[in-house]
Amino acid sequence: NQSLSEKRARSVVDYLVRRGVDARRLFSAGFGEDKPMVPNDSAFNKGRNRRIEFSLYK
Repeated sequence: NQSLSEKRARSVVDYLVRRGVDARRLFSAGFGEDKPMVPNDSAFNKGRNRRIEFSLYK
């Protein structure tokens, strides 16, 4: 899951760079199972935990 999480985060950065965002303004990290938003106790919650969070720096 960690590897998939990192690939998912990197794909968002790649997408934004292709759309013209300067890569120096972006940071990505995959959290895998380390930082779930909600407990992984149902299929619905597992879907909610498959999310992307990103920061854009000035």
